[in-house]
Amino acid sequence: MSRQALVFLVKSSSIMAETEQVPLASPVQEDDVCSVPMRGGRPCGRPTWGPMIDGVRFCLMHIPTGKGDRAFQQEIERILCAAGHGLADFTRFVFPSANYKHKLFDAECVFVGAKFHNRTEFIQATFAGGADFQGASFTQGADFAGAILSRGANFISARFHRVTSFSGATFAAAADFTWAKFLETALFHKSKFNDQISVHEAGFTKTADFSEAIFDRDTSFYGAIFEQDAKFNLARLADQADFTRAKFLGVAEFLETSFRRDDGRSPGPVFSLADFSRPEAVIFYKTYLGQALFHNCNVSNLSFISVEWRRRKRSRKRMVFEEEIDLGEVAASALRPNVGNPNKRDYELIDGLYQQLKKNYDEAKDYWTAGDFHFGEMEMKRLSSSRKSLVARYLHQHLRLAAWYKYASNYGESFGWPAMWLFVILLVFGASFPFAGLRSDVRKQLATTAVRPSFDSVLPTEVPDSADLDNPYAGERSTEKTASAHPAQNPRRGTKPLSNRIIPPAGRLPTQRAGTRATTTLPSQPDAQEQSSNVILTYAEPFLPDEEHKNPWTARRRLFENSLITALDVAAFQKDLVYLPVYPWGRLLVLAEMLLTSSLFALFLLAVRRQFRR
Repeated sequence: MSRQALVFLVKSSSIMAETEQVPLASPVQEDDVCSVPMRGGRPCGRPTWGPMIDGVRFCLMHIPTGKGDRAFQQEIERILCAAGHGLADFTRFVFPSANYKHKLFDAECVFVGAKFHNRTEFIQATFAGGADFQGASFTQGADFAGAILSRGANFISARFHRVTSFSGATFAAAADFTWAKFLETALFHKSKFNDQISVHEAGFTKTADFSEAIFDRDTSFYGAIFEQDAKFNLARLADQADFTRAKFLGVAEFLETSFRRDDGRSPGPVFSLADFSRPEAVIFYKTYLGQALFHNCNVSNLSFISVEWRRRKRSRKRMVFEEEIDLGEVAASALRPNVGNPNKRDYELIDGLYQQLKKNYDEAKDYWTAGDFHFGEMEMKRLSSSRKSLVARYLHQHLRLAAWYKYASNYGESFGWPAMWLFVILLVFGASFPFAGLRSDVRKQLATTAVRPSFDSVLPTEVPDSADLDNPYAGERSTEKTASAHPAQNPRRGTKPLSNRIIPPAGRLPTQRAGTRATTTLPSQPDAQEQSSNVILTYAEPFLPDEEHKNPWTARRRLFENSLITALDVAAFQKDLVYLPVYPWGRLLVLAEMLLTSSLFALFLLAVRRQFRR
C-alpha cells in the first residue's frame, strides 16, 4: 500500500469516527482498493470504504450509499487543490450533496458518469478549466444558473430527472448536450452560448425554455425531441440553427426570435424534415425567415404572423431561401439535383414548399403574401425543364406558355403589367393599321361627328330644258349628262374609279325661274355608297380628296389618331367602324389585336380579383 493511501485512510477514519456512525471497513489489504475505472480507463486505486455491495468494494468517492458528506467534500477539495490548473478527475463519483454556489474551479473538472443524488447547485460557479459531465445523472435537479463555463462544457448523455436550470449561464466555449435527457422542465432562459452548441437528439420531456437565450455561433438541435412546450421567444440565433429532423410534439413558440440575417448564401434556421405534430400550436411571430429552410417539411398549417421573408431583387416579391442557398452547404444536400437531372437544383421540391406556403396564407386570407408565393411556385414550374441542351433549356424556360404568363402579368399577380401591355398593344396596332390601309367611310364619320351636309351640297343637280319637262326619260338623260360632265365617275366609259378620292359636291341649284319646274337628278344609291366607302388612307397617301394642299405631317398625325381610335374600337369589339382596316393584312391585324387585348384584359381582371378579394 502506498504512503498516500495510508495517510488518506488515517484521515478518513478519524473523520468518520467523529461525524458518521457507519460500520468501519475491515482492515485494508494491499490489494483491497477501489477498481472503478476513472478517466482513460485506469482503476480508481483508492482504499475501499464501507461494506461490499453486490460483491464489489467501493472507495468513499464511489460507494453508492452510506457515506458521510463531510469526508466526501474534503476529498473533493483535496483533489482540486492537488490538480491546480490541471485535471481534476471526478469520474463516476457519487455525490451525496453538491452545493458549489459561487465556487471557482480552476482545474479541468471531469464528472464523467458522476451521480448527484441530492439537489445539485452550481449557481454562479465558474469553471475556468472546463467541465465534463458526460453521462452524469442529476437525480434531484440541477441548478447552473449564472454559471460560467469558460473552456467548454460536455453534457453528452447526461440525465436530468428534475427541474434543471441553466438560466443566465455563460458558455464561453463549445457546449455539447448531445443525447441529453431532460425529464422535467429545462430552463435556458437568458443563457449565452459564445461558441457552438450541440443539442443533437436531446430529449425534452417537459417545457424547454430557451427564451432570450443568445447563440452566437452554430447551434444544432438535429433530431431533438420536444414533447411539450418549446420556447425560443426573444432568443437570438445569429448563425445557423439546425432543427433538421427535430420533433415538436407540443407547442413551439418563436416569438420575436432573431435568426440569421445577412446577404450571404448560408442558412439560418433549418427546419428540413422537422415534424410539427401540432402545427396549429407552432407560431412564428415578428421574426426574419429570409434564410430559413423548410423543404421536406409540412408548413401548411403553421402560424406565420408578421414574419419577414426574403425578397426578390427586382420585383421585391417574397421568396424562400431554398432558391438562393449555396448548394455546397450540408443543409442544402436535398436540394441538389439527382444524377442525370439537368436542372441547377431540385425545383420540384421547392415548388412543393411554395404550394404549402400559398395554401397557408390563402387560408389566413393574406392574399398578397399568398400571391408572392404563387409567383414563386410558377417560377419553379417555369425553370424546371428536362431539356439537356443549353439552348433548348433556355428556349423552354423563356418561350413556353408559363414564361409568357409571367411576361404578361407576373403569373396573374400584377394588374399593372397587363394594363401597361394593353396600352402598348393599342399604340402598336394603332400605328400599324395605316400600313395595311384604312378604308374611310365618310357617311359614318359624318354621323359620328353629328355633321349633316346640306341636301344641295352633296347631290349633283341639273335644271332640264323646258322641252324635257314632259319627257318621261328626261331624268335618264339628265343622269347621262351628269355622268358626261364627270367622266371620272362614269363606269360606262371604262374609266378607273377613284381609290382614295371623293367627288366634290356639285354647286347649288340656280334660282328657279318663274313658270318652270326644277328637276333634280339623284345618282343611284349603290354608286354613292361605293364612292363614300372606297377611300383608302395610308401613311403614303394620308389625304382626303379635298385636302391635298395641306401639310402631309398634319394629315399623317390625324390618320394616326383615327387609327388609334379604330384600335380602341376593335379592342371594345365595336362592329360599326368609321375606319375599317383593309383586307387581308388589316383583317389579320384586327384578329391579332382582339386576341391579345381580350387575353390581357382577362389577366387584368384576374389580377385585380386576386389582389382585392375578400
